[in-house]
Amino acid sequence: MPPYIDRSGLMTPPSIWLFSAYGCNGFNGCIGGQAWSVLAFASETAHLVSAVDHITGKHEIKVGGELRRHRLNFMQAGMPNGLFAFTAGATASGTAGAGGDALASLLTGYVDNWSRYEIPPFTATQNYQIGGFVQDNWRVDPKLTLNAGFRYDVETPRTERYNQMTWFDPAAATPIAVPGLNLHGAVEFAGVNGNPRTEFDTYWGEIGPRFGFAYNFADRTTLRGGYGIYYDPSDVGVAGNAVSGGFLGNDPVTPGVNNVPSAPWLPLEFLRNPFPYGIQAAMGSSQGASTMLGQALAGIPVRSLNQAPQEQAWSLDIQRQLPWSMVIDAAYVGRKGTHLYAMGYANQFDALPPNVAEAFRANPSYYLEQIANPFFGVIQGSPDLSGPTIPRRKLYVPYPQYSAGHASGISSSFVPWANSIYHAAQLRVEKRFSEGLQFLFSYAFQKSLDDSSLASSGYSFLVGGLATSPPNARDPNNLKLDRSLSAFSIPQIAQLSFVYELPFGDHRRFGGSVSGLVDAVIGGWQVNGIYRWTTGFRSSLLCAEAAA
Repeated sequence: MPPYIDRSGLMTPPSIWLFSAYGCNGFNGCIGGQAWSVLAFASETAHLVSAVDHITGKHEIKVGGELRRHRLNFMQAGMPNGLFAFTAGATASGTAGAGGDALASLLTGYVDNWSRYEIPPFTATQNYQIGGFVQDNWRVDPKLTLNAGFRYDVETPRTERYNQMTWFDPAAATPIAVPGLNLHGAVEFAGVNGNPRTEFDTYWGEIGPRFGFAYNFADRTTLRGGYGIYYDPSDVGVAGNAVSGGFLGNDPVTPGVNNVPSAPWLPLEFLRNPFPYGIQAAMGSSQGASTMLGQALAGIPVRSLNQAPQEQAWSLDIQRQLPWSMVIDAAYVGRKGTHLYAMGYANQFDALPPNVAEAFRANPSYYLEQIANPFFGVIQGSPDLSGPTIPRRKLYVPYPQYSAGHASGISSSFVPWANSIYHAAQLRVEKRFSEGLQFLFSYAFQKSLDDSSLASSGYSFLVGGLATSPPNARDPNNLKLDRSLSAFSIPQIAQLSFVYELPFGDHRRFGGSVSGLVDAVIGGWQVNGIYRWTTGFRSSLLCAEAAA
Protein backbone atom coordinates (compact mmCIF):
# COMPACT_ATOMS: atom_id res chain seq x y z
CA MET A 1 0.00 0.00 0.00
CA PRO A 2 1.20 3.56 -0.64
CA PRO A 3 2.94 5.68 2.04
CA TYR A 4 0.05 8.15 2.21
CA ILE A 5 -1.99 5.52 4.07
CA ASP A 6 -0.07 6.57 7.21
CA ARG A 7 -1.13 10.22 6.92
CA SER A 8 -3.55 10.00 9.84
CA GLY A 9 -0.59 9.53 12.17
CA LEU A 10 -2.16 6.43 13.74
CA MET A 11 -0.05 3.34 13.10
CA THR A 12 -2.84 0.79 12.70
CA PRO A 13 -3.42 -1.77 9.96
CA PRO A 14 -6.12 -0.94 7.41
CA SER A 15 -9.52 -2.59 7.98
CA ILE A 16 -10.54 -5.05 5.26
CA TRP A 17 -14.10 -6.35 5.22
CA LEU A 18 -15.14 -9.46 3.30
CA PHE A 19 -18.72 -10.11 2.28
CA SER A 20 -20.27 -13.35 1.09
CA ALA A 21 -21.42 -14.44 -2.35
CA TYR A 22 -22.31 -11.89 -4.99
CA GLY A 23 -25.77 -10.42 -4.47
CA CYS A 24 -25.82 -11.31 -0.78
CA ASN A 25 -25.26 -8.93 2.09
CA GLY A 26 -23.87 -11.51 4.49
CA PHE A 27 -20.73 -10.41 6.34
CA ASN A 28 -18.00 -13.05 6.41
CA GLY A 29 -15.31 -11.40 8.48
CA CYS A 30 -12.52 -8.90 8.54
CA ILE A 31 -8.76 -8.79 8.17
CA GLY A 32 -6.40 -6.21 9.65
CA GLY A 33 -7.39 -3.50 12.07
CA GLN A 34 -10.79 -3.19 13.69
CA ALA A 35 -12.60 -0.06 12.50
CA TRP A 36 -13.66 2.42 15.19
CA SER A 37 -11.48 0.67 17.78
CA VAL A 38 -8.92 3.44 18.38
CA LEU A 39 -10.34 5.53 21.23
CA ALA A 40 -8.99 8.21 23.54
CA PHE A 41 -11.53 9.22 26.17
CA ALA A 42 -11.09 11.40 29.24
CA SER A 43 -14.13 12.82 31.04
CA GLU A 44 -14.50 15.07 34.04
CA THR A 45 -17.54 16.22 36.03
CA ALA A 46 -17.53 18.84 38.77
CA HIS A 47 -20.65 18.99 40.94
CA LEU A 48 -21.67 21.70 43.40
CA VAL A 49 -24.93 21.16 45.29
CA SER A 50 -26.63 22.88 48.20
CA ALA A 51 -30.00 22.36 49.89
CA VAL A 52 -31.88 23.71 52.91
CA ASP A 53 -34.67 21.85 54.72
CA HIS A 54 -36.81 24.00 57.04
CA ILE A 55 -39.81 22.83 59.10
CA THR A 56 -42.29 25.43 60.25
CA GLY A 57 -45.66 24.46 61.63
CA LYS A 58 -47.27 21.94 59.33
CA HIS A 59 -44.92 22.74 56.45
CA GLU A 60 -41.61 21.15 55.52
CA ILE A 61 -39.98 23.43 52.96
CA LYS A 62 -36.98 22.35 50.90
CA VAL A 63 -34.98 24.72 48.72
CA GLY A 64 -31.87 23.82 46.79
CA GLY A 65 -29.79 24.11 43.67
CA GLU A 66 -26.93 22.48 41.85
CA LEU A 67 -24.29 23.21 39.26
CA ARG A 68 -22.53 20.62 37.13
CA ARG A 69 -19.65 21.21 34.75
CA HIS A 70 -18.95 18.48 32.22
CA ARG A 71 -15.76 18.16 30.18
CA LEU A 72 -14.82 15.55 27.61
CA ASN A 73 -11.53 15.14 25.78
CA PHE A 74 -12.15 12.69 22.98
CA MET A 75 -10.78 11.07 19.85
CA GLN A 76 -12.21 8.09 18.04
CA ALA A 77 -10.66 6.98 14.79
CA GLY A 78 -13.21 5.21 12.66
CA MET A 79 -11.08 4.46 9.62
CA PRO A 80 -7.64 5.89 10.48
CA ASN A 81 -5.69 3.93 7.86
CA GLY A 82 -8.53 3.08 5.55
CA LEU A 83 -11.50 0.73 5.42
CA PHE A 84 -11.97 -1.40 2.31
CA ALA A 85 -14.90 -3.72 1.56
CA PHE A 86 -14.72 -6.60 -0.90
CA THR A 87 -17.44 -8.79 -2.38
CA ALA A 88 -17.50 -11.55 -4.96
CA GLY A 89 -18.32 -8.98 -7.64
CA ALA A 90 -14.74 -8.25 -8.72
CA THR A 91 -14.10 -11.91 -9.55
CA ALA A 92 -17.59 -12.85 -10.73
CA SER A 93 -17.99 -13.73 -14.42
CA GLY A 94 -20.47 -12.29 -16.86
CA THR A 95 -23.25 -9.77 -16.34
CA ALA A 96 -25.12 -12.24 -14.13
CA GLY A 97 -22.25 -12.21 -11.64
CA ALA A 98 -21.85 -15.98 -11.48
CA GLY A 99 -19.20 -17.37 -9.18
CA GLY A 100 -16.64 -15.10 -7.60
CA ASP A 101 -15.37 -14.88 -4.06
CA ALA A 102 -14.67 -11.99 -1.70
CA LEU A 103 -11.22 -13.30 -0.76
CA ALA A 104 -10.35 -13.73 -4.43
CA SER A 105 -11.43 -10.13 -5.00
CA LEU A 106 -9.08 -9.07 -2.21
CA LEU A 107 -6.22 -10.96 -3.85
CA THR A 108 -6.76 -8.98 -7.05
CA GLY A 109 -6.56 -5.81 -4.97
CA TYR A 110 -9.68 -4.31 -6.59
CA VAL A 111 -11.98 -2.66 -4.02
CA ASP A 112 -15.32 -3.46 -5.63
CA ASN A 113 -17.65 -2.37 -2.81
CA TRP A 114 -16.78 0.80 -0.88
CA SER A 115 -13.95 2.41 1.03
CA ARG A 116 -13.28 5.29 3.39
CA TYR A 117 -10.31 7.07 4.95
CA GLU A 118 -10.46 9.37 7.97
CA ILE A 119 -8.08 11.77 9.70
CA PRO A 120 -9.87 12.12 13.05
CA PRO A 121 -9.70 15.30 15.15
CA PHE A 122 -8.96 15.51 18.85
CA THR A 123 -11.81 17.41 20.51
CA ALA A 124 -12.34 19.00 23.91
CA THR A 125 -15.95 19.95 24.71
CA GLN A 126 -17.54 21.49 27.79
CA ASN A 127 -21.02 22.36 29.01
CA TYR A 128 -22.89 23.24 32.21
CA GLN A 129 -26.10 22.09 33.88
CA ILE A 130 -27.75 24.52 36.31
CA GLY A 131 -30.86 23.74 38.32
CA GLY A 132 -32.87 24.88 41.32
CA PHE A 133 -35.96 23.66 43.15
CA VAL A 134 -38.41 24.47 45.93
CA GLN A 135 -40.83 22.02 47.52
CA ASP A 136 -43.42 22.22 50.28
CA ASN A 137 -44.64 19.10 52.07
CA TRP A 138 -47.76 20.30 53.87
CA ARG A 139 -49.29 18.01 56.50
CA VAL A 140 -52.77 19.49 56.44
CA ASP A 141 -54.02 17.12 59.17
CA PRO A 142 -53.15 13.62 60.37
CA LYS A 143 -55.02 12.12 57.41
CA LEU A 144 -53.98 14.40 54.53
CA THR A 145 -50.57 15.45 53.23
CA LEU A 146 -50.06 17.64 50.16
CA ASN A 147 -46.85 18.04 48.17
CA ALA A 148 -46.15 20.91 45.81
CA GLY A 149 -42.84 21.54 44.11
CA PHE A 150 -41.20 23.35 41.26
CA ARG A 151 -37.86 22.76 39.55
CA TYR A 152 -36.14 24.75 36.82
CA ASP A 153 -33.09 23.62 34.85
CA VAL A 154 -30.88 25.05 32.15
CA GLU A 155 -28.42 22.92 30.21
CA THR A 156 -25.99 25.08 28.28
CA PRO A 157 -24.96 23.86 24.80
CA ARG A 158 -21.45 22.53 24.47
CA THR A 159 -18.48 24.57 23.38
CA GLU A 160 -15.26 23.18 21.93
CA ARG A 161 -11.89 24.47 23.05
CA TYR A 162 -10.60 25.04 19.51
CA ASN A 163 -13.93 25.98 17.86
CA GLN A 164 -13.95 22.90 15.62
CA MET A 165 -17.75 22.50 15.67
CA THR A 166 -20.21 23.13 12.84
CA TRP A 167 -23.95 23.25 12.26
CA PHE A 168 -26.39 23.72 9.40
CA ASP A 169 -28.32 26.97 9.12
CA PRO A 170 -31.41 26.49 6.92
CA ALA A 171 -31.80 30.26 6.44
CA ALA A 172 -28.17 31.10 5.59
CA ALA A 173 -27.27 32.45 2.18
CA THR A 174 -25.89 29.88 -0.25
CA PRO A 175 -22.61 30.95 -1.92
CA ILE A 176 -23.77 29.88 -5.39
CA ALA A 177 -26.56 31.15 -7.61
CA VAL A 178 -28.43 28.87 -10.02
CA PRO A 179 -31.07 30.32 -12.36
CA GLY A 180 -34.56 29.10 -11.55
CA LEU A 181 -33.66 27.85 -8.06
CA ASN A 182 -34.14 29.74 -4.80
CA LEU A 183 -31.23 28.25 -2.89
CA HIS A 184 -30.73 28.72 0.83
CA GLY A 185 -28.99 26.93 3.67
CA ALA A 186 -25.28 26.54 4.42
CA VAL A 187 -22.76 25.17 6.90
CA GLU A 188 -21.77 27.52 9.73
CA PHE A 189 -18.67 27.34 11.94
CA ALA A 190 -18.48 28.02 15.66
CA GLY A 191 -16.62 31.17 16.65
CA VAL A 192 -16.17 32.37 13.05
CA ASN A 193 -17.51 35.63 11.58
CA GLY A 194 -19.26 36.54 14.80
CA ASN A 195 -20.94 33.15 15.21
CA PRO A 196 -21.46 31.83 18.75
CA ARG A 197 -19.17 29.10 20.00
CA THR A 198 -22.08 26.68 20.44
CA GLU A 199 -23.86 24.46 17.91
CA PHE A 200 -27.28 24.94 19.53
CA ASP A 201 -29.31 27.76 20.99
CA THR A 202 -29.84 27.56 24.74
CA TYR A 203 -33.17 25.98 25.65
CA TRP A 204 -34.96 27.87 28.43
CA GLY A 205 -38.07 25.71 28.70
CA GLU A 206 -37.14 23.09 31.32
CA ILE A 207 -39.98 23.99 33.68
CA GLY A 208 -40.90 21.18 36.05
CA PRO A 209 -43.94 21.49 38.35
CA ARG A 210 -44.74 18.55 40.67
CA PHE A 211 -47.88 17.86 42.72
CA GLY A 212 -48.82 15.00 45.01
CA PHE A 213 -51.10 13.97 47.85
CA ALA A 214 -51.63 11.16 50.34
CA TYR A 215 -55.04 10.78 51.99
CA ASN A 216 -55.78 8.23 54.70
CA PHE A 217 -59.51 8.23 54.03
CA ALA A 218 -60.30 5.02 55.94
CA ASP A 219 -58.74 2.93 58.62
CA ARG A 220 -55.59 1.30 57.21
CA THR A 221 -56.46 2.52 53.70
CA THR A 222 -54.59 5.31 51.89
CA LEU A 223 -55.14 6.98 48.54
CA ARG A 224 -52.09 8.52 46.82
CA GLY A 225 -51.62 10.41 43.60
CA GLY A 226 -49.20 12.67 41.85
CA TYR A 227 -48.19 14.45 38.67
CA GLY A 228 -44.86 15.84 37.57
CA ILE A 229 -42.87 17.03 34.57
CA TYR A 230 -39.27 15.88 34.28
CA TYR A 231 -36.47 16.37 31.75
CA ASP A 232 -33.82 13.96 30.55
CA PRO A 233 -30.31 15.12 29.64
CA SER A 234 -30.31 16.46 26.11
CA ASP A 235 -27.88 15.84 23.29
CA VAL A 236 -26.51 19.39 23.46
CA GLY A 237 -24.02 18.36 26.16
CA VAL A 238 -20.41 17.27 25.79
CA ALA A 239 -19.69 15.04 22.82
CA GLY A 240 -16.75 13.63 20.92
CA ASN A 241 -15.85 13.56 17.27
CA ALA A 242 -17.84 10.33 16.92
CA VAL A 243 -20.90 12.62 16.62
CA SER A 244 -21.36 12.67 12.86
CA GLY A 245 -21.71 16.00 11.14
CA GLY A 246 -20.67 18.12 14.11
CA PHE A 247 -17.07 18.69 13.06
CA LEU A 248 -17.25 19.25 9.30
CA GLY A 249 -13.99 20.57 7.92
CA ASN A 250 -12.16 19.21 10.94
CA ASP A 251 -13.04 15.52 10.57
CA PRO A 252 -12.13 14.83 6.95
CA VAL A 253 -13.36 11.55 5.50
CA THR A 254 -12.25 10.59 2.00
CA PRO A 255 -14.72 8.38 0.11
CA GLY A 256 -13.38 5.88 -2.36
CA VAL A 257 -14.16 5.86 -6.09
CA ASN A 258 -14.47 2.28 -7.31
CA ASN A 259 -14.60 2.95 -11.05
CA VAL A 260 -13.31 5.53 -13.52
CA PRO A 261 -16.00 8.26 -13.54
CA SER A 262 -15.88 8.72 -17.32
CA ALA A 263 -15.81 4.97 -17.95
CA PRO A 264 -17.76 3.25 -15.13
CA TRP A 265 -16.97 -0.22 -16.50
CA LEU A 266 -13.28 0.27 -15.71
CA PRO A 267 -12.06 -0.49 -12.18
CA LEU A 268 -10.11 2.33 -10.56
CA GLU A 269 -9.57 1.65 -6.87
CA PHE A 270 -6.83 -0.87 -6.13
CA LEU A 271 -5.07 -1.37 -2.82
CA ARG A 272 -1.78 -0.28 -4.40
CA ASN A 273 -3.35 3.20 -4.81
CA PRO A 274 -6.83 3.14 -3.19
CA PHE A 275 -7.39 6.92 -3.24
CA PRO A 276 -6.02 8.14 -6.58
CA TYR A 277 -7.59 11.58 -6.14
CA GLY A 278 -5.75 12.12 -2.85
CA ILE A 279 -6.76 12.07 0.81
CA GLN A 280 -8.79 14.96 2.15
CA ALA A 281 -7.04 17.00 4.81
CA ALA A 282 -8.68 19.11 7.50
CA MET A 283 -9.64 22.49 6.04
CA GLY A 284 -11.37 23.97 9.07
CA SER A 285 -13.56 26.90 8.12
CA SER A 286 -11.44 27.92 5.11
CA GLN A 287 -14.24 27.06 2.66
CA GLY A 288 -16.90 28.84 4.67
CA ALA A 289 -20.43 28.39 3.36
CA SER A 290 -19.06 26.38 0.41
CA THR A 291 -18.14 23.50 2.73
CA MET A 292 -19.64 20.21 1.53
CA LEU A 293 -21.56 21.72 -1.38
CA GLY A 294 -22.76 18.89 -3.57
CA GLN A 295 -22.16 16.35 -0.78
CA ALA A 296 -24.38 14.92 1.93
CA LEU A 297 -24.56 16.55 5.35
CA ALA A 298 -25.15 13.47 7.48
CA GLY A 299 -26.03 13.87 11.15
CA ILE A 300 -25.30 17.59 11.27
CA PRO A 301 -26.67 19.70 14.18
CA VAL A 302 -29.29 22.40 13.59
CA ARG A 303 -29.34 25.22 16.17
CA SER A 304 -33.10 25.23 16.69
CA LEU A 305 -33.26 21.49 17.52
CA ASN A 306 -32.38 22.16 21.13
CA GLN A 307 -35.43 20.95 23.07
CA ALA A 308 -34.72 18.77 26.09
CA PRO A 309 -36.60 15.44 26.18
CA GLN A 310 -39.62 15.87 28.44
CA GLU A 311 -41.50 13.24 30.40
CA GLN A 312 -44.82 13.77 32.14
CA ALA A 313 -45.61 11.20 34.81
CA TRP A 314 -48.81 10.69 36.78
CA SER A 315 -50.16 8.02 39.07
CA LEU A 316 -53.07 7.15 41.33
CA ASP A 317 -52.97 4.24 43.74
CA ILE A 318 -54.82 2.87 46.72
CA GLN A 319 -53.08 0.93 49.46
CA ARG A 320 -54.67 -1.26 52.10
CA GLN A 321 -53.01 -2.82 55.12
CA LEU A 322 -54.15 -6.41 55.70
CA PRO A 323 -53.76 -8.85 58.58
CA TRP A 324 -50.65 -11.01 58.93
CA SER A 325 -48.29 -8.09 58.10
CA MET A 326 -49.56 -7.84 54.55
CA VAL A 327 -50.31 -4.88 52.32
CA ILE A 328 -52.06 -4.69 48.95
CA ASP A 329 -51.55 -1.86 46.51
CA ALA A 330 -53.42 -1.21 43.26
CA ALA A 331 -52.26 1.61 40.99
CA TYR A 332 -52.67 3.27 37.63
CA VAL A 333 -49.48 4.74 36.18
CA GLY A 334 -49.08 6.86 33.07
CA ARG A 335 -46.17 8.50 31.27
CA LYS A 336 -46.01 10.79 28.26
CA GLY A 337 -42.76 11.44 26.42
CA THR A 338 -42.34 14.56 24.28
CA HIS A 339 -39.30 15.80 22.34
CA LEU A 340 -37.68 12.38 22.63
CA TYR A 341 -34.82 11.66 20.30
CA ALA A 342 -35.90 9.81 17.18
CA MET A 343 -33.94 6.61 16.69
CA GLY A 344 -32.57 5.48 13.36
CA TYR A 345 -34.98 7.43 11.14
CA ALA A 346 -37.16 10.53 11.05
CA ASN A 347 -34.10 12.73 10.72
CA GLN A 348 -34.47 13.82 7.12
CA PHE A 349 -34.46 17.53 6.24
CA ASP A 350 -34.27 17.17 2.47
CA ALA A 351 -37.43 15.23 1.72
CA LEU A 352 -39.85 16.27 -0.97
CA PRO A 353 -42.47 18.74 0.30
CA PRO A 354 -45.93 17.21 0.90
CA ASN A 355 -47.52 18.52 -2.30
CA VAL A 356 -44.58 17.39 -4.46
CA ALA A 357 -44.46 14.01 -2.71
CA GLU A 358 -48.13 13.48 -3.53
CA ALA A 359 -47.53 14.39 -7.17
CA PHE A 360 -44.49 12.08 -7.23
CA ARG A 361 -46.60 9.14 -6.09
CA ALA A 362 -49.14 9.91 -8.79
CA ASN A 363 -46.57 10.25 -11.59
CA PRO A 364 -43.15 8.93 -10.54
CA SER A 365 -41.77 8.70 -14.07
CA TYR A 366 -41.98 12.49 -14.43
CA TYR A 367 -39.90 13.16 -11.32
CA LEU A 368 -37.41 10.38 -12.06
CA GLU A 369 -36.75 11.63 -15.59
CA GLN A 370 -33.19 12.79 -16.29
CA ILE A 371 -33.06 16.48 -17.22
CA ALA A 372 -30.31 19.04 -17.80
CA ASN A 373 -28.40 19.61 -14.57
CA PRO A 374 -28.46 23.30 -13.54
CA PHE A 375 -25.53 22.61 -11.18
CA PHE A 376 -23.32 21.35 -14.05
CA GLY A 377 -20.15 23.41 -14.04
CA VAL A 378 -21.20 25.17 -10.82
CA ILE A 379 -20.54 22.38 -8.30
CA GLN A 380 -17.43 20.29 -8.82
CA GLY A 381 -16.52 16.90 -7.40
CA SER A 382 -20.03 15.82 -6.42
CA PRO A 383 -20.97 12.25 -7.38
CA ASP A 384 -24.60 13.37 -7.85
CA LEU A 385 -24.52 17.00 -8.97
CA SER A 386 -21.44 17.32 -11.20
CA GLY A 387 -22.78 15.45 -14.24
CA PRO A 388 -24.66 16.91 -17.23
CA THR A 389 -28.03 15.43 -16.20
CA ILE A 390 -29.92 15.02 -12.97
CA PRO A 391 -33.23 13.40 -11.91
CA ARG A 392 -35.94 16.07 -11.88
CA ARG A 393 -36.94 15.16 -8.30
CA LYS A 394 -33.60 16.45 -6.94
CA LEU A 395 -34.58 20.01 -7.83
CA TYR A 396 -37.73 19.91 -5.69
CA VAL A 397 -36.16 19.17 -2.31
CA PRO A 398 -35.59 22.11 0.11
CA TYR A 399 -31.79 22.06 -0.26
CA PRO A 400 -30.94 20.67 -3.73
CA GLN A 401 -27.33 21.90 -3.49
CA TYR A 402 -26.65 18.97 -1.13
CA SER A 403 -27.13 15.42 -2.36
CA ALA A 404 -26.69 11.82 -1.24
CA GLY A 405 -27.90 9.69 -4.12
CA HIS A 406 -31.42 8.41 -3.48
CA ALA A 407 -31.46 9.48 0.15
CA SER A 408 -31.86 12.84 1.81
CA GLY A 409 -28.92 15.18 1.34
CA ILE A 410 -29.27 16.57 4.86
CA SER A 411 -29.96 14.65 8.04
CA SER A 412 -29.36 15.33 11.71
CA SER A 413 -28.48 13.06 14.60
CA PHE A 414 -30.21 15.48 16.99
CA VAL A 415 -33.92 15.37 16.22
CA PRO A 416 -36.16 15.69 19.32
CA TRP A 417 -39.26 14.80 17.32
CA ALA A 418 -40.33 11.49 18.83
CA ASN A 419 -43.26 10.94 21.20
CA SER A 420 -44.37 8.13 23.46
CA ILE A 421 -47.27 7.22 25.74
CA TYR A 422 -47.47 4.54 28.43
CA HIS A 423 -50.38 3.29 30.53
CA ALA A 424 -50.29 0.57 33.15
CA ALA A 425 -52.48 -1.05 35.78
CA GLN A 426 -50.30 -2.41 38.57
CA LEU A 427 -51.06 -4.69 41.49
CA ARG A 428 -48.74 -5.44 44.39
CA VAL A 429 -49.27 -7.78 47.33
CA GLU A 430 -46.48 -7.85 49.90
CA LYS A 431 -46.02 -9.68 53.15
CA ARG A 432 -43.35 -8.29 55.41
CA PHE A 433 -41.11 -10.80 57.13
CA SER A 434 -42.95 -12.41 60.02
CA GLU A 435 -43.30 -15.95 61.29
CA GLY A 436 -40.50 -16.98 58.96
CA LEU A 437 -42.22 -15.90 55.75
CA GLN A 438 -41.82 -12.97 53.37
CA PHE A 439 -43.16 -12.66 49.85
CA LEU A 440 -43.87 -10.10 47.15
CA PHE A 441 -46.26 -10.59 44.24
CA SER A 442 -46.58 -7.97 41.52
CA TYR A 443 -48.56 -7.82 38.30
CA ALA A 444 -48.59 -5.20 35.56
CA PHE A 445 -50.99 -4.90 32.64
CA GLN A 446 -49.45 -2.27 30.39
CA LYS A 447 -49.05 -0.81 26.93
CA SER A 448 -46.42 1.45 25.40
CA LEU A 449 -46.74 3.31 22.10
CA ASP A 450 -44.21 5.50 20.32
CA ASP A 451 -43.11 6.58 16.87
CA SER A 452 -39.42 5.82 17.11
CA SER A 453 -38.30 2.67 18.91
CA LEU A 454 -39.28 0.33 16.10
CA ALA A 455 -36.60 1.73 13.82
CA SER A 456 -33.89 1.07 16.41
CA SER A 457 -34.92 -2.54 16.98
CA GLY A 458 -34.55 -5.74 15.03
CA TYR A 459 -37.73 -4.74 13.17
CA SER A 460 -36.12 -1.74 11.51
CA PHE A 461 -36.79 -3.18 8.05
CA LEU A 462 -40.44 -2.29 8.58
CA VAL A 463 -39.60 1.41 8.38
CA GLY A 464 -36.65 1.22 6.03
CA GLY A 465 -34.10 0.65 8.78
CA LEU A 466 -30.86 2.47 8.06
CA ALA A 467 -31.26 2.15 4.31
CA THR A 468 -30.62 5.15 2.13
CA SER A 469 -33.46 4.41 -0.27
CA PRO A 470 -36.30 4.82 0.37
CA PRO A 471 -36.13 7.35 3.22
CA ASN A 472 -36.20 5.65 6.59
CA ALA A 473 -39.55 7.04 7.71
CA ARG A 474 -42.66 6.00 5.83
CA ASP A 475 -43.31 9.65 5.17
CA PRO A 476 -40.82 12.26 6.44
CA ASN A 477 -43.64 14.81 6.25
CA ASN A 478 -45.94 12.76 8.51
CA LEU A 479 -44.05 10.97 11.24
CA LYS A 480 -47.32 9.94 12.91
CA LEU A 481 -47.51 7.12 10.38
CA ASP A 482 -44.76 5.39 12.34
CA ARG A 483 -46.69 5.44 15.62
CA SER A 484 -47.00 1.86 16.80
CA LEU A 485 -46.46 -0.48 19.71
CA SER A 486 -43.06 0.12 21.23
CA ALA A 487 -40.49 -2.47 20.26
CA PHE A 488 -39.91 -3.12 23.97
CA SER A 489 -43.59 -3.22 24.93
CA ILE A 490 -44.49 -6.23 27.14
CA PRO A 491 -48.27 -6.33 27.74
CA GLN A 492 -48.26 -8.39 30.95
CA ILE A 493 -45.70 -9.13 33.64
CA ALA A 494 -46.32 -11.17 36.80
CA GLN A 495 -43.64 -11.92 39.34
CA LEU A 496 -43.50 -13.73 42.67
CA SER A 497 -40.55 -13.79 45.03
CA PHE A 498 -40.48 -15.32 48.49
CA VAL A 499 -38.27 -16.24 51.44
CA TYR A 500 -39.39 -18.99 53.81
CA GLU A 501 -37.37 -19.72 56.91
CA LEU A 502 -37.76 -23.41 57.76
CA PRO A 503 -39.11 -23.87 61.31
CA PHE A 504 -36.32 -26.15 62.55
CA GLY A 505 -33.64 -25.35 65.10
CA ASP A 506 -33.05 -23.24 68.15
CA HIS A 507 -35.78 -20.62 68.89
CA ARG A 508 -38.00 -22.13 66.21
CA ARG A 509 -41.21 -24.13 66.26
CA PHE A 510 -39.54 -27.50 65.96
CA GLY A 511 -36.34 -28.45 67.72
CA GLY A 512 -36.13 -25.49 70.05
CA SER A 513 -34.32 -27.53 72.70
CA VAL A 514 -31.81 -29.36 70.51
CA SER A 515 -28.11 -29.19 71.19
CA GLY A 516 -25.84 -26.70 69.52
CA LEU A 517 -24.36 -29.34 67.24
CA VAL A 518 -27.77 -30.54 66.03
CA ASP A 519 -28.94 -26.94 65.63
CA ALA A 520 -25.92 -26.24 63.45
CA VAL A 521 -27.08 -29.03 61.14
CA ILE A 522 -30.85 -28.54 61.02
CA GLY A 523 -31.25 -24.87 61.93
CA GLY A 524 -30.95 -21.68 59.88
CA TRP A 525 -32.25 -23.10 56.57
CA GLN A 526 -34.24 -20.98 54.13
CA VAL A 527 -36.12 -21.64 50.93
CA ASN A 528 -35.97 -18.79 48.39
CA GLY A 529 -37.64 -18.53 45.05
CA ILE A 530 -38.41 -16.18 42.19
CA TYR A 531 -40.94 -16.85 39.46
CA ARG A 532 -41.51 -14.44 36.57
CA TRP A 533 -44.11 -14.75 33.86
CA THR A 534 -44.39 -12.36 30.92
CA THR A 535 -46.05 -12.18 27.58
CA GLY A 536 -43.60 -11.78 24.72
CA PHE A 537 -42.33 -8.79 22.84
CA ARG A 538 -44.25 -7.75 19.78
CA SER A 539 -43.37 -9.92 16.79
CA SER A 540 -42.40 -8.26 13.53
CA LEU A 541 -45.74 -9.25 11.99
CA LEU A 542 -47.73 -7.70 14.85
CA CYS A 543 -45.63 -4.56 14.67
CA ALA A 544 -46.30 -4.31 10.97
CA GLU A 545 -50.03 -4.71 11.50
CA ALA A 546 -50.09 -2.17 14.32
CA ALA A 547 -48.11 0.33 12.27
CA ALA A 548 -50.39 -0.17 9.29
